[in-house]
Amino acid sequence: MNRNHSIVYFMAGAFCFFIAQPLLRIPLLNALQSNIHVTLWMQTHLLLTMIVQSLTAGLFEETTRLLFRHTLWRHQTVSIKNALLFGLGHGLMEVLLVLGPVINHDFLTLFPALFERFFAVLAHMGLSLLIFSMANVGRSAPAWLYAVIMHFLFNIGAVVILRFTGSVLFSEIWIAVVSVFIFGIAWRQAIFMERKLQ
Repeated sequence: MNRNHSIVYFMAGAFCFFIAQPLLRIPLLNALQSNIHVTLWMQTHLLLTMIVQSLTAGLFEETTRLLFRHTLWRHQTVSIKNALLFGLGHGLMEVLLVLGPVINHDFLTLFPALFERFFAVLAHMGLSLLIFSMANVGRSAPAWLYAVIMHFLFNIGAVVILRFTGSVLFSEIWIAVVSVFIFGIAWRQAIFMERKLQ
């Protein structure tokens, strides 16, 4: 199949998340947490644990995202539509893995999780758009750095708010606001980069 076909971008995005999290990051964290000394450290340094977990999520996912961009489409210009499709596949794979085990629950029970996942998918689309569009003009390194920082802020804000306020509502407001911000920044940057290529 032509690697520029839209479905390839979508499937590649899904596979990208699967590699970054279930195949790499999660087994690594599980291995570390099987050590009693690491577990005790995490329990006594809760905020630092949140920071490490949020940062590693950004590092693993954004590094894998960039590697996919450079491996599959190294010498190609990726359109805004296809970058968004990659992000959509990435985000929906996460939805499947996070909500799959509880999908038989009633809608009202799942609504907060669905709300959060909707905006998480939007953030993934924005992060993919940011990396792919900046890579089009040879700015992969700053794109990766910006994406890691944004991903980290998205995660750390949500978990810290939930942990220290106990408010699911405030945590989800943070997720929604940051997701829209990420997507808006990425969209503006993609349009700017597209004009540079014309």
